[in-house]
Amino acid sequence: MLICLRDYWNDDAVKDLLALCMMADGEVIGQEISSYNTEDSKELFGCFVDGELAEE
Repeated sequence: MLICLRDYWNDDAVKDLLALCMMADGEVIGQEISSYNTEDSKELFGCFVDGELAEE
């Protein structure tokens, strides 16, 4: 199942996913999450496998 992660309850899982995708440090990840949450033109989606946010 694919869902928008803008309001996903587990912020740590979203940060981990972005860190894997971007190979970036915590500060850059925080800035990126902030831009996804404030800019309507950006969307972030995640895929769920067996009820967990997929990281691979």
